[in-house]
Parts: sequence; structure tokens; C-alpha cells
Amino acid sequence: MAERVEIIKRNYGRLKSQRANWEEIWQEIADYIIPQKNQIQTRASGGEKRTEKQFDSTAQDANDKLAAAIHGALSGPTNTWFNLRTEVPELLDDPEVNYWVSGATDKIFTALQQSNFDGEIEEVYSDVSAFGTGALGIEEHLSPGAAGFGGLRFESLQIGTYCIDEGADGLVNTVMRTVTMSRAAWAEKLPDGKFSSESKEKLKENPHEKVTYLHVVQPRMNVPKQTSAGTRAKKMPIESLYVETENEWKILHESGFAELPFAVVRWRKDSGAGENFGRGRGEVALPDIRTLNRAVEMRLKAWAKAIDPPIWMRDRGVIGRVRLRPGSINTVRDGEVFGAMPMGAQFDVANFHEEQLRTQIRGIFYNDQLQLPDKSIITATEADRRIELMQRLLGPALSRLDLELLAVVINRVFQIMLRAEVLGPPPDTLLEAAETGGGNLAIEYSGPLARAQRGADLVGQDRFLASILPLRDMNPEVMDLVNLDEYVRSAGESALINKRILRTSNEVRQIREQRAAEAARQQQIQENAITAQAAGRAAPAIQAIQEGGGIPDDIIGEGEFEEVEE
Repeated sequence: MAERVEIIKRNYGRLKSQRANWEEIWQEIADYIIPQKNQIQTRASGGEKRTEKQFDSTAQDANDKLAAAIHGALSGPTNTWFNLRTEVPELLDDPEVNYWVSGATDKIFTALQQSNFDGEIEEVYSDVSAFGTGALGIEEHLSPGAAGFGGLRFESLQIGTYCIDEGADGLVNTVMRTVTMSRAAWAEKLPDGKFSSESKEKLKENPHEKVTYLHVVQPRMNVPKQTSAGTRAKKMPIESLYVETENEWKILHESGFAELPFAVVRWRKDSGAGENFGRGRGEVALPDIRTLNRAVEMRLKAWAKAIDPPIWMRDRGVIGRVRLRPGSINTVRDGEVFGAMPMGAQFDVANFHEEQLRTQIRGIFYNDQLQLPDKSIITATEADRRIELMQRLLGPALSRLDLELLAVVINRVFQIMLRAEVLGPPPDTLLEAAETGGGNLAIEYSGPLARAQRGADLVGQDRFLASILPLRDMNPEVMDLVNLDEYVRSAGESALINKRILRTSNEVRQIREQRAAEAARQQQIQENAITAQAAGRAAPAIQAIQEGGGIPDDIIGEGEFEEVEE
């Protein structure tokens, strides 16, 4: 155990040393852009003012708008922003598989809406755009003694409180973070924790005292990645350790996860330099932000001097004390012994350059390009144009947000709900395909940004179909080149409609077979009716012939027949 604790201590020291290089720039970014999080190198009491260095709020507002724009475009709360699908599309031809996958999507989205996901994910977007790195904790909300699925709980991690490390794939697989709570809260969270006698005594004396422990989440060595419902926590592939570092290093509690319970995303990352943390727009804008804040500070000082300027006066030119209040009277020896000092401040020039800096800062955070026009009603074309522009401007960053954040969140939530039997048992067809590696589920994003990206494909298809329709009048056979079934399916995929709206290929085949059978039955009925009608007309003639009376005239009709010589 001592050796294990020593390894944890050494690894945490190594990662913390790497993080120290970032803390200075994070502190400066927080001071100017996210002042409520400027406790990285400094510590403040609750409720303490944290905007002492901030003379202009342009950067803070620009970062908030960028975070809100990303949230609305990728994971907005109003509409389902993702769909689950099978890696093998043909599996969705099975109605049971199709409905189970679509139902799982709906249940996951509902669980996200009923949790604190939207509030916490926007904090992550704000962190990743400003600091370049954001982290989100994903857990099942467990109530003591409660049975069944308790819902979801998300937590945006405070920058500067966690260290990260990567696996061979370049994705974060290790998170070491400090967690501060009251001793009473720790006793509730870790009821079987191995607290020292001294800690237990302090709990009795002052249960509200804040204490900080280290939470270590990292891969377990020599443990299979596959887990089942009965896998013990200490045998899961991801180990979770709470470590006391107050007096001596000691493992208080050990548990585990089937998958990493954190999603750590970077805006952009210099992999060549071996950097684990990312760099965001806040670092790019920092020189302009510093300049703007200094300019505003100087202008405010000049403004105060212009409104209430310093006073000069001749030595011993005023009798008594100088009075500067409005309406006050000063007794002087002559009329030119004192007056206001001319400042010469050019406020129009200062305001002009400040506005240039504000425009530059808003541009760095893409505010001018991503914000909707300042009017109550916009056209669908204008909205689509903004979304398309966002995709072009934020392309690489959006790929990281999808891969390192949203995909991790959906996979983690899916696994939690699957183990809790909320999604229902998967169909046998899907399970059988999974055994051969073909039944895995993939994520298809369907938020406004994804819809805009797919909309370009849909427009191209519509234009193609519109261009060939006039040719049908000249040569109807030209439509033989177009598979209209696949066209409709492709249009549905481009529009990201719910999979349950379109029938599967098997259902379409059954409907068409039934339609063909019904058409054949109706054709047979018509043929039988014609035959019966003809038989009804022939019956009197047959009877007359049998009686030797010949064919009646009403059956022969009025037509003339030529005589045929034998």
C-alpha cells in the first residue's frame, strides 16, 4: 500500500509541475475574462469582489456570447441534438432494432434535459474558449437507499484544480483533481472512508470545517476493459481513489468506473511540444484585452481630472484654507493667485482607439460573425448563413468538441442508463451483430450546426432532381437512372429526421408485395367477372342447340354472316 501511495504522490507531483507552467496565464485570463474563476494562483473568500483588475467588460461579454453560440449550435436544450445509429445501416431494417435505437436516443435526451447538463456544459464551453481547456464530470445521481436509476449529475471542473494525462490515442485518460468540502460532506460522500483518528475527532469538533482531498481517476493496470453488471468496483478498468494529503498521504476510499467519468476538451493543442492542456481564444485576445483595460483606466483617471481638475495657487496667495466645494468662497490677495490646471486630455481620440480594440476583441471571439442581426425577426436564410459561417470559422475546434466532449458525454450516459436497465433489453439481432463486431452504436449529431452542414447536401440533391425533371418529357426513360427510394432516404438523412419516420427496407418490401398481391387479386376478380359475363350470354345458345331450336336471334345479334360453302 505504501508503494502504491508513493506512486500516486510521484505522478501527481509530475502532473502538477507541468500544470504550474499554465497557471500564470490562466490567472491573467481569468482576471480579465472570467473574474469569477480567478482563484488559480490566489485564493479569495466567498462573496469577495473579484473585478479589481477589470476596467472594461468587452472580453467577458464576448467570451460569454461565444460560449452561448456554441451551446446553441451544438447541444441546445430545445431540440434533440444527436441520434444513435448502428455502424451497419442494414441493421436498422429490422423494425425492432430501429425502434430500440430511436427509443434509446429519446430516453437519453430526456435524462439530459432533466439534469443540470445545460448549465454545466455552457460553463465548459466558456472555459474552453477562454482558457483552451474545459472539463466536465459525468455521474449518476445516487440518493442514499434509493433503488433504480436516480438521474444524472454533471459538474464543470474549476480550471487550476485538476491535472490531466493522455493515453496513446492522444485523448485524456487520467484526471487528478483536488476537491474541497466540509468534513460532514466528506463523511456523507465516503461513509466507509478510512479516515484517520485525528480526522474523526475534527469531524466531531467542527463538522463544517473545509478540507481538501485528492481524487485520482486513472486506468487500472491488467484489468479487462469489458465489464458486466456484476463487476465489482475494484475490478473495473478505471480506478477511483480518494487520497488524504493533509497530514500524511493515505488512500481513504477506493472504487472504480466502467468508463472515464470525465470529459476533457481542448480548443487547440500543440501536440508536438508535448502539451496536455489546450490554448483558447482568451490567450489570443489577451494583448488587446490588457491594452484596452489600461487605456480605459487611464481615460477614467483623465476624465476624473477633467471633471474635478487639480488646483494650482500662488504661495501664500490665499487667505486661510482653500475651499473647493460648489458655492464656496475663498479670500485671495489678488485675482490670479489660483485656478484649475489645464489637462489637455483628448477624449475623442481615446474613445476612437478604445472602440478599435473592442472591435478587435469581439472579432477574436467571433462575435461579429456569429451573432444574429439586431432585429426581432430574421429570415431562415440569414440563420442558416450564420450557422454555415460558424462551421467554417470553428471547424477544427468543433471537431475536438465533438470528439473529446459530446461523444464522451453521450457514451458515458448511454452506458449508465444501459446498466440501470432504463433503455430496456437490446434486441437479439443487435446483440448477435455485436458479438461479431458489427452491432456497435455510433453517434450522429443533429443540432443546428449539423443540420446546416447536411443542408448543403440536401440542396445539391434537390437541384439535381430539378434539373433532370424537364428531360422526362423528352425521354421518360431518363428517370430509370434515378433510384427514387434511395433519393428519399438520402434526403431524410440530410434533413436528420427521426429514423422512425421512414420505413425500413423490409417494411417497404412487405407493403409493396401486399400491394402487388392485392392488385393481382383485383385483376383476377375482373377476369372472373368477364368470364362469368360471357358464360351467362352463352348459356341460352347452348341450351337452344341442345333442344334443336338453333341459336336465338337475340344472341346472334343484327350482324350479317356470309354463307360458307361446304
